[in-house]
Amino acid sequence: MKHNGITTDTSSDISGKVVTRIAPSPTGSFHIGTARTALFNFLFARKHNGIFAVRFEDTDRERSDEKHEEEILSALHWLSLHPDTVTRQSERKEIHREYIARLLDSDHAYVSREPSKKDPSREVEVVRFRNTNPKVSFTDTVRSDITIDTSDLGDFVIARSTDDPLYNLAVVIDDAEMGVTHVLRGDDHIVNTPRQVLLIKALGISPPMYTHIPLIHSPSGGKLSKRKDAVSVLSFVEQGYLPEALINTIALLGWNPKDDREIFTLEELIELFSLEHIQKKEAIFDEKKLQWFNKQCIQRMPENRLRGEVVPALVKRFPVRSRLHPRSIQTILQTVRERGIVFSEVRESIHNGEYDFFFTAPDYPAALLLPKDSTKEQYSADQILTSLERTHALLKSVSAYRQWDEKHVQDAVWKYAEEQGKSRVLWPLRVALSGREKSPGPFVIAQAIGKKQTLMRVKKGVVRLRELSGSA
Repeated sequence: MKHNGITTDTSSDISGKVVTRIAPSPTGSFHIGTARTALFNFLFARKHNGIFAVRFEDTDRERSDEKHEEEILSALHWLSLHPDTVTRQSERKEIHREYIARLLDSDHAYVSREPSKKDPSREVEVVRFRNTNPKVSFTDTVRSDITIDTSDLGDFVIARSTDDPLYNLAVVIDDAEMGVTHVLRGDDHIVNTPRQVLLIKALGISPPMYTHIPLIHSPSGGKLSKRKDAVSVLSFVEQGYLPEALINTIALLGWNPKDDREIFTLEELIELFSLEHIQKKEAIFDEKKLQWFNKQCIQRMPENRLRGEVVPALVKRFPVRSRLHPRSIQTILQTVRERGIVFSEVRESIHNGEYDFFFTAPDYPAALLLPKDSTKEQYSADQILTSLERTHALLKSVSAYRQWDEKHVQDAVWKYAEEQGKSRVLWPLRVALSGREKSPGPFVIAQAIGKKQTLMRVKKGVVRLRELSGSA
């Protein structure tokens, strides 16, 4: 399909250099919707060896802040959506002035003196576009041809003064000067397009191809709110989500790869991305789906990267490196991989001591050794004592050199546990090793800490039970 001499991605051949952009306003946090728009622009540009630009719409002087610019760029780099160019709208005043002059000289615009909206008692000069009320048509790759009657727009204001353009004029000028060929943006901008098309025609410049992406809604319904919903990209970074998890989540918000897979690398998304597969229906952002993607990405994560996310927190918790036994670290990494929770929770768990038992013998109340759901009539302290003593003897018989691993430890006690009752045997064993109500299984812990430490901890549990039962 061709549009004003520009070939869309319905063909593998793109005539000319594809240029896309995002134009965020640096007045607040980097919203998930802006991130999705950035991703689509990035994918399309990269697929066609084009240019992906960031242009800050910073003309709102009171609310614009460089810290928001830094946050946006930081988030883009975190997502690996590296822009080719970064500019600010405020740096283009001289160019804007020239275009406003062209519109005034050609009588497509005029200066109007009228009461100030902020202070009606004084007059201000604004520049209005001379609208002849035509019907405007433009092609949108998602919604095909759109025709809008512009008579309701009247002579709309396009600049605060002869060198200070409002949004619609500034966008048109900057897109033209930057050579933007494709505008991919949220479909809430459809209402702006007729004004922009009128200005493009008046200036005699080539229009871009428009692609209006469906808005993102919350699971409860309604447009995702920057104020009500926790949708700042920075917040997901701070929570410890992986960038590839967020990329996969937002890629499927309003776009269908026509593929059964759900996990894609950025390179695969570039190869698959097509404007034709953008949907009209609103997209639903559900953090549960993000959590699922994050778990999948953790489970696929290379070992060295997983260690880089987890081990520094262990080193901080246990500065004496000799205490960080390799097998214990490996077990923790495997536990993290299987659980697939965000790394901020992992680091918090380490900080709170939830994994301390892998490196140091735990302390706990003797009553914890009794199965939690038992009553005195089911299992007494004497019965659990007998079980733990027998378990200690069975574990002692396992070779520490050739057979001390999860499988052989389990084999040593499993038959006894089935005979006596698993909760009667395995609960006190796990508590003796971990000192916690919830922890990895006892065989996993035993393998990690080794035979000597396992027997010492089980023996300590026996002593605690003797004290509890009064048989010490």
